[in-house]
Amino acid sequence: MAGGGAGGGGGSSATATSSWVSPTSVSSSGKRIQREMAGLNLDPPPDCSAGPKGDNLYHWISTFIGPPGTPYQGGIFFLDLIFPIDYPFNPPQVVFKTRIYHCNVDSAGNLRLDILKSKWSPALTITKVLLAIRSIFTHPDPYNPLVPAIAHLYLEDRAKHDELAAEWTLRFATLLDSEGQNTILLAQLKVVSAATPTSPNSVSLSSCGSSSICHGYKLSNSPSMPATMTSPASPGSYSSPSPLSHSKPVANPQFPCKPPTHNTYSFCNISLPITRRAQSLISHLTLQEKIQQLSDNASGIPRLGIPHYEWWSESLHGIAINGPGVSFKNGGPVTSATGFPQVIVSAASFNRTLWFLIGSAISIEARAMYNVGQAGLTFWAPNINIFRDPRWGRGQETPGEDPMVASAYAIEFVRGFQGGNWKSGTETESPGRHGIGQTRVLLGEDGEINDDKLMLSACCKHSSAYDLEKWGNFSRYSFNAVVTEQDMEDTYQPPFRSCIQEGKASCLMCSYNEVNGVPACAREDLLQKTRREWGFKGYITSDCDAVATIFEYQNYSKSPEDAVAMALKAGMDINCGTYVLRNAQSAVEKGMLQEEDIDRALHNLFSVQLRLGLFDGDPQKGQFGKLGPKNVCTKEHKTLALEAARQGIVLLKNDKKFLPLNKKAVSSLAIIGPLANKASSLGGDYTGYPCDSQSLFEGLKAYIKKTSYAIGCPDVACDSDTQFHKAIIVAKRADFVIVVAGLDLSQETEDLDRVSLLLPGKQMSLVSSVAAASKKPVILVLTGGGPLDVSFAKGDPRIASILWIGYPGEAGAKALAEIIFGEYNPDGRLPVTWYPESFTEVSMNDMNMRPNPSLGYPGRTYRFYTGNRVYGFGGGLSYTNFTYKILSAPSKLSLSGSLSANSRKRILQQGGERLSYIITNEITSCNSLRFNVRISVENVGNMDGGHVVMLFSRVPAVFRGSPEKQLVEFDRVHTISQSIY
Repeated sequence: MAGGGAGGGGGSSATATSSWVSPTSVSSSGKRIQREMAGLNLDPPPDCSAGPKGDNLYHWISTFIGPPGTPYQGGIFFLDLIFPIDYPFNPPQVVFKTRIYHCNVDSAGNLRLDILKSKWSPALTITKVLLAIRSIFTHPDPYNPLVPAIAHLYLEDRAKHDELAAEWTLRFATLLDSEGQNTILLAQLKVVSAATPTSPNSVSLSSCGSSSICHGYKLSNSPSMPATMTSPASPGSYSSPSPLSHSKPVANPQFPCKPPTHNTYSFCNISLPITRRAQSLISHLTLQEKIQQLSDNASGIPRLGIPHYEWWSESLHGIAINGPGVSFKNGGPVTSATGFPQVIVSAASFNRTLWFLIGSAISIEARAMYNVGQAGLTFWAPNINIFRDPRWGRGQETPGEDPMVASAYAIEFVRGFQGGNWKSGTETESPGRHGIGQTRVLLGEDGEINDDKLMLSACCKHSSAYDLEKWGNFSRYSFNAVVTEQDMEDTYQPPFRSCIQEGKASCLMCSYNEVNGVPACAREDLLQKTRREWGFKGYITSDCDAVATIFEYQNYSKSPEDAVAMALKAGMDINCGTYVLRNAQSAVEKGMLQEEDIDRALHNLFSVQLRLGLFDGDPQKGQFGKLGPKNVCTKEHKTLALEAARQGIVLLKNDKKFLPLNKKAVSSLAIIGPLANKASSLGGDYTGYPCDSQSLFEGLKAYIKKTSYAIGCPDVACDSDTQFHKAIIVAKRADFVIVVAGLDLSQETEDLDRVSLLLPGKQMSLVSSVAAASKKPVILVLTGGGPLDVSFAKGDPRIASILWIGYPGEAGAKALAEIIFGEYNPDGRLPVTWYPESFTEVSMNDMNMRPNPSLGYPGRTYRFYTGNRVYGFGGGLSYTNFTYKILSAPSKLSLSGSLSANSRKRILQQGGERLSYIITNEITSCNSLRFNVRISVENVGNMDGGHVVMLFSRVPAVFRGSPEKQLVEFDRVHTISQSIY
């Protein structure tokens, strides 16, 4: 998300600003950038170039040439430099757009560099930033890594590290000449001034002196793009998409089975069964060609007319920029996509219909982007791990802590994403029941009308027991999750089983961690179980470099070849990364791996591609061929994003019905906090470029023109209180005050867990200081995906209302304003327990769900936790009141009749002793446990509103380890005031 906002200097007030800065109206920060750009033109650093993208002075594109004598030699690396509006008081954001094997650059391209964080100073310049970036090519910092596995290899086996880095450079950062050979670009790119009266801030790139051709590559100078490098077409050659992130996309996607040369193969014959077509394709390949398909970046096979294919794209809550399969900023017609709320927020709606429609909307935009060459067809979402520990940095990506909710979310999202809305001959569900002006398809017991055909492929991740990034001495790359059979059966595995059996997902991702001493990607019992018992018909991918960790980090295998053989024989089909590419041939030669093992993996991979129609000819002539840019960022999708944000916001406190505010009675408003005017903070991780981006300040100012803003803290870490006094002045002047506090991705994200549940730094002090200075009680708005201990605010009468908005997406600002001013009645419910700070004394590496009183272990999640809560699972208030009445329900349920004879015998043998537990597969028929409950919900207040009805059960105490309570069903209803639904 592009962020617009007031300067970080924290003035006492500000007005709404645009996310993009006009070149004709340059601020003080813009003038600083212009001055530095002029100096950069006069004395550019060696082996790199940089300049604004088009007329946006705050968005630069930079190019680095890998230095000689390093494993990056000859590579061309593209980076984005995004300058904040308050530059140089805050550093630019640097993101690698070209894939690089480096311990200080993660898979999303994020760079860890001291001068861009703790050592930043306004005295630093763009030139010094570029020089610092260049230094990481020659001097990596393995002691402060973003990717610990790479750092470990760098320190333990430098030669192997350099070999792998060089192979990545060759694969992803080196251009190919017209003969398909690797070419090292020796020319040094320089920034040259191209300022004109009509475009005062634009620059273009040139190289090789005055020549416009360098080693066979045309350098295109354009005021709107940096130099783009394109290879001249070779007669009769097959052109596959370049892996370089900034190469210009083809107008249409490349596809196999093109007539008249390549459409006569059996695998192109759409009348044949998919299994037979897949076998035909495999039979045409050499061993080396087969191995080249076992990476996410699968090589093309020109002699068969098969183009390169990138399996890795991301779509967690909208088309994301994290995966290399998606490209926004490369000259293509699609430059943004709808930014839905982060999953934890959508989960708070408890609305199955909403989840289905979000999946469906994202799939339409993804397929539209595929049709113009800007996306693939295989996306690695959803994340359905259980939010087991409140400190987990990726909990925001999940549907929460309850396995039933996670299962329901997985089913609905996957069905919608893989094309459930495009199936014909199905019934539709009334939208009024769920408060959404759209419908979802009701599918049969088999999940889909025809589950062989796919619109897109969804992936259930990360299997299994993965929910720790980096805590204490534990890292996700080496963590051994010790899980009991009982916890695995009733907590960790159910979402994956539902995702596959009922959602019909076509992909499963195995995780980094070990499970009971065996790497997840090498656990045959878990991976093969999905096919033997769950009927899985898709492909299994490793998490990125998870195969490498088996040997390089976990020391589980005896060699790299052994690790590759273990993973493939266990059931993994494709490796995100290059480890299998580099070691599979040797594994075959050493007899560790059979070609049949590779063929099995390829059959699974090609079957999914065939189900997607990848070998059915021109996709623009197919069922989804008419989708294009007009189907992205549509009015319908933006409305859906707004509705999702509305339904996901949770009202946690509302003393004396302080909210909603009467818009006519509010003469002035103040919004205070480091996240109050930062639109880019509303997306969460795994996000893209949203259609519309608006900060909370901008959204509220649209309602109350006299709205002022103060930053309060320089950033979310809030290490300084030097700007408190300005915030207090603003608060004193305003009629009503809103304080925005909480988390952003600097506190919680992939590879970053929290150590505390309190508000970061001095945020608590900021909130209390502003509340003490305000004329009236204040409204506290909380951001972030993880639970927070805000006990201080819960019990403070000066804080009248608390709203949790999480990461509400592109429409979050408008949704919040609608709720504050009573245009929408809040109805979200917390999908996680909010624990007190004392919970941080519990070891995060303890995977047990059940409490152990003898050890002082309190258990986890609402199902088992025995300690105090700040807010409970399912908590959430409304502006109206509801009453329930049970109309019908069974008077007694018999569990023993549903058990196998063996289980009943065990109960009798134990007599009065408590049974340890029952394994779910000992229940003879789940249908025998089904029962109906009819409940009426009456809105007895004076405002219409939605309401989430939750039905819980308790298992008899005879079963040891039974939950305190268990959600067994939920539904969302929309009620009219003083009426019965």
